[in-house]
Amino acid sequence: MKSFISAFRYFIIPIIVVMGVSIYLGFKQPAELPTTAIVSTSPSVSSTSLNSPAPIPKNTLTPPLQRPYPLANTSKALPVPSPKQMVTGADDIYSVSSPPPKNYTVLSLPNQTEIPFHIKYEENANDLVEIGIFYERKAYLNREAAEMFKQMQLAAQQEGIEIVPVSGFRSVADQKKLFERQIQRQGSKKAASKLSAPPGFSEHHTGYALDVGDGKSPNTILKLTFDSTEAYRWLEVHAAQYGFELSFPKNNFQGVSYEPWHWRFVGSATAQEIFRVAKTQRQ
Repeated sequence: MKSFISAFRYFIIPIIVVMGVSIYLGFKQPAELPTTAIVSTSPSVSSTSLNSPAPIPKNTLTPPLQRPYPLANTSKALPVPSPKQMVTGADDIYSVSSPPPKNYTVLSLPNQTEIPFHIKYEENANDLVEIGIFYERKAYLNREAAEMFKQMQLAAQQEGIEIVPVSGFRSVADQKKLFERQIQRQGSKKAASKLSAPPGFSEHHTGYALDVGDGKSPNTILKLTFDSTEAYRWLEVHAAQYGFELSFPKNNFQGVSYEPWHWRFVGSATAQEIFRVAKTQRQ
């Protein structure tokens, strides 16, 4: 009996103690961290570097007017807005002829003076240069305006901004079609003239005005929400450096609907004379 008690004391009890400690420590082991919780802190990779477009080397840029400068990310087609998305206050929501007609007749129209009023502009299809293609329709500007637009577009592109030309020169005949459709939509000439210029009164006739959009936000093209895009914010800061200004800001003196997408070139003596009346009244 004594030998059994001695054996229990020196062998059995230590074994029980060891087993108890092992079981206790097993419950205290920390849970394994899931692999999804592991975040790399390597300084060589950042989300910004993955998403930002690489800068364009300056020595590979296309010289102005040599050919229409390709838009950014041309390998990625822009989603075409649906007809419902394209219904805006713009007068450029329908297909128009392209290229401009070689033989054209300028209609003789009286000056319009009532509010909302538009200033008469002569149609000038001379010396037009292609500045880009918007959904299979070519856009044109007068050569000196086109040169500065391409330089501006390229400068914006180097900062990751995609300014796309939606519409440039437009004939009186094309404007007549657009205005008539606007009358059908709005119900009267006066209501239509707040949103669209009558034929013979559009800045687009001059070849020195254009509508632009943000290539990264196609659903804002020809919409008031364009002024919330990166392209519009960039233009607000930099457009004047290239001779462009917003034609119809909010609460403009002509009483025309606000058009954040419509810009005119005023950076030359010719352009200043074309828009002299508009600029004088504006000031």
